[in-house]
Amino acid sequence: MTKLLVAVDESTHADDVCAVAAKWAVTMTADVVLLHARVEQMQPRGLPDATETGASADELLVRLADAMRAAGVTNVEPRVDTALAGDEVQVILDTAADVGADGIVIGHRGTSRLTQLLIGSVAHKLIQLADRPVLVVR
Repeated sequence: MTKLLVAVDESTHADDVCAVAAKWAVTMTADVVLLHARVEQMQPRGLPDATETGASADELLVRLADAMRAAGVTNVEPRVDTALAGDEVQVILDTAADVGADGIVIGHRGTSRLTQLLIGSVAHKLIQLADRPVLVVR
């Protein structure tokens, strides 16, 4: 593998995902595309906007990219893409294809089985739909 797509969210688990991905990338001398799919919520008029700010996504990626570089990854490309709630998997798949990623690294936050049954999980959907290897960090 020469390029990894590492998809992160704003959870505290993102640090663990990047640490594992960095070890994998260093071992394979792989470049990393660090992706955060910034979620936009469709809101009826008059309700507060639930969309993440671009600044918070940028700060997250700068911090995580710096940590990956400190772990020995030589080339980390931070990238923020926008997704509607529920479309995060498609954004990850599209980005992986666009950048020619040989593999995808993503975290699993350990949602309950009931939650996964009702709304699914990004990691589970990604495993089902990806056309390249997916490493899920727990």
